Amino acid sequence: MSSTQNLATSYGDFDKKLLRWTGSEWRALNKGKFNTVNFLWRKNDVSDGEEEQLSVASLVFDSGDLFCEFVSGENEKVDELEVNSETENLLIKTKTYYKGGITQIMKLINKNKETEITEFTCQQLVKFLGTYKFEQLKESRADTSQINESQNSKVSISGKISNKKRGKTNTEDDKPPKRVKVDEKTVAQLQSEIISELTDKISNESIPKPETRILSITELKNDLFGRVLSEEIVSCFLKKMETNKWENSNEKFIVIKVNGLYFILDGNNRFVAMNKFNEIVEQERRFQTIECEVYKDLTFDQKFLIRSTTLTDRPKIQFTIIQSTKLARQIMIEKFLAPPSTKITEAEKFEKLMQLYFQDSPFPKATTTLLRLPVEILDIVLNVVCDGIPIEHVETTARLWKAFMPAYKKNPEQSLELLKTLRKNSNEEVEKVCEIS
Repeated sequence: MSSTQNLATSYGDFDKKLLRWTGSEWRALNKGKFNTVNFLWRKNDVSDGEEEQLSVASLVFDSGDLFCEFVSGENEKVDELEVNSETENLLIKTKTYYKGGITQIMKLINKNKETEITEFTCQQLVKFLGTYKFEQLKESRADTSQINESQNSKVSISGKISNKKRGKTNTEDDKPPKRVKVDEKTVAQLQSEIISELTDKISNESIPKPETRILSITELKNDLFGRVLSEEIVSCFLKKMETNKWENSNEKFIVIKVNGLYFILDGNNRFVAMNKFNEIVEQERRFQTIECEVYKDLTFDQKFLIRSTTLTDRPKIQFTIIQSTKLARQIMIEKFLAPPSTKITEAEKFEKLMQLYFQDSPFPKATTTLLRLPVEILDIVLNVVCDGIPIEHVETTARLWKAFMPAYKKNPEQSLELLKTLRKNSNEEVEKVCEIS
């Protein structure tokens, strides 16, 4: 796993159940059944590029926090934990980044309930974590009962016990102990806090200076980072190369170095076209090297900002609405953001944050609307293919998506079929059919 990845997401990976701790219980940030479940107590920026092997330990719940208690005697508070039921692996973030199998966990302990589990499966581990709730300890029932009895039962001058209300026993007259307030937050409150923190952080985020290097084509690898390749663009580049209208000395890739490998942030379509060209021409005409701006040790935020900023002389291609939606969704998963609120002020805060991430590319309001779709529906929309072309490479308008949303509620299947015709029909034509369907 690279240093640019977080437990909550990997390149193009959205198949994870995301749960965030509110202070007393878990709140799900997405729906569905997944092989991988991610539990987040608090954000942790510890680098996962140099992961350590998980030693034998116990997972211990104590007063709303999870601890990793190692057999060596060390005790570390867990900020983030991921369970993969398919591979039976765990990823744990404390002050260190740990990776290991479930067999490394010796015991599951809940100190609040004084329970201990020594034999369990991945599914049982997930249940142990996901069903945990925390309420601050109250006085015991016995102590409370004695206090109430001494307060409510008073001895009269005649020596008889008097009650405050005739016809009721002391037990009936007792007032229940006051509930202790737990620091519990709603999803909306958590969302607002995260957005405020991220807005401040991204506003002050700086991008390190790259190193200019000439790299061999064989050293490079694609990194699509929320996008898929465009066959049309690749074919256009390839045609220029075949007709000697391509000047490689004018080209430059933006890459990130991760564990000795070079992943392309900007230049993926050109890279594929160059490799295709090399396969069909003689040795002396093949591309051997390319000038690259090389970045190292980037965080998710820095990588995203570089991806969104115009850093070369090549004209910047603006994101389509679907591309923007896929990228925004990747931010949401990485930062544990819930779908944007329908409240205008909250939606504006969300869009302001997204625009900071998108830099030179405008963040479309239509994306905000699409992100409110149920997860399983959004997955289908983002993967629609229009006459052989992924919908993210098809230009769509805000008016189209405004017409699509109510049409989908009335007839989901028909609306999705209409999207598939976007290569044959214009946005306006599909929009009109959506409005009357």
